[in-house]
Amino acid sequence: MTAPSITPVFDAIVDFCAGTTAPLLQASSNNSISGSWLPATIDNTTVGTSTYTFTPTPGQCANVQTLTATVLPSITSDFAEIATICSGGVVPTLETTSPNGVVGTWTPDVINPAQGQNYTFTPAPNQCATGQTLAVTIANNPQFEVIGGCLNGNYTLSVTAADFDIETATYVWKYENNIISGQNNATIVVSQTGNYTCEVVYQGCSTEEPFIAISVSCTIQKGISPKGTGDGDGLNDYFDLEGQNVTKLEIFNRYGSKVYSKANYSKEWYGQTDGGDELPDGTYFYVIERNGEDSKTGWIYINHEL
Repeated sequence: MTAPSITPVFDAIVDFCAGTTAPLLQASSNNSISGSWLPATIDNTTVGTSTYTFTPTPGQCANVQTLTATVLPSITSDFAEIATICSGGVVPTLETTSPNGVVGTWTPDVINPAQGQNYTFTPAPNQCATGQTLAVTIANNPQFEVIGGCLNGNYTLSVTAADFDIETATYVWKYENNIISGQNNATIVVSQTGNYTCEVVYQGCSTEEPFIAISVSCTIQKGISPKGTGDGDGLNDYFDLEGQNVTKLEIFNRYGSKVYSKANYSKEWYGQTDGGDELPDGTYFYVIERNGEDSKTGWIYINHEL
């Protein structure tokens, strides 16, 4: 009498996520049938359902059996990169659900506005999902000042800074709150007095600084007509170099003797000596020093107002 064939019994393979550790195929069935599998191991990379065939070892009255294994697709959370956060700017909240529906937690869970660092998102269990790491950069707002003065004969506004790369920054210049087109530079030449501002954008952060141009003349007068040490008629009373960024002015008489000198000169000379004495009418010679330029020399005539 022929013995009945036994059907091997195996535990069902639970669906699992792609990329995770694949379940092992049992070396023998629950009802003690030994044999081999084809394929021999479960593929954990191919999404979908695959069939695995168990062939009993010869000499056993057992049937061939099959099992199926389903590999579920794994998605990666799709949080967008976090833009550079500027000093004093709005700090975004780390959301716990990604745009494509992955739920999880962040480490750290709150963005530190004082320093840049990485933030790691870990999906909650029982999701076929992979997390991600986002780098957060905290940047300082650019610090600078606008200076004005004569440069190569033109009145020029310039950005001076020490904490950012001037060459790679972006500049927006305004005159009386109106954008000056075509001036994306750290320096501009201007021809009107009034209120200027410059907005500097660097690494996504920006700062705006004002400058008031009270004079844009870079010409040097040839004479003054002061009235002693008192108020004159308001015409050429002083040697006026205001706004020309003069770091030093020296006045010499025709014999080459220095009679007047002043650092950071504006319009203080009305024909007097360093001691405040009135100089006689005549021709005098000056040396003007400016930052970033060669010294300029010339003459000026004093003709006292009667």
